[in-house]
Amino acid sequence: MLLLAYPLHPPGQPEKLRSSHLGAIRVPVLCLNGTKDPFCDRSRMEDVLSTLGANWRMHWIEGADHSFHVLKRSGRTNRDVLGEVAEVSSAWLEGLRST
Repeated sequence: MLLLAYPLHPPGQPEKLRSSHLGAIRVPVLCLNGTKDPFCDRSRMEDVLSTLGANWRMHWIEGADHSFHVLKRSGRTNRDVLGEVAEVSSAWLEGLRST
């Protein structure tokens, strides 16, 4: 299962987690979120991830928001970010094939 910009909580409300069902997922999961995503506080997500199984893999996109956009001053373009998403996803899928 590939999760792109998982909305862990409503913006500005990190105490209202949308995570109770995640532990029931038994298939391999790759979750990609931006470090500036208002729907996914990184520390909250890391806490949730610590309760999930080894089938979960998390990848953080530095400086990206919920739509995987980055500020120009980051030195990266949106195209660069989407390339990272594609590269990480492809490597993850390839790893699944070899298991």
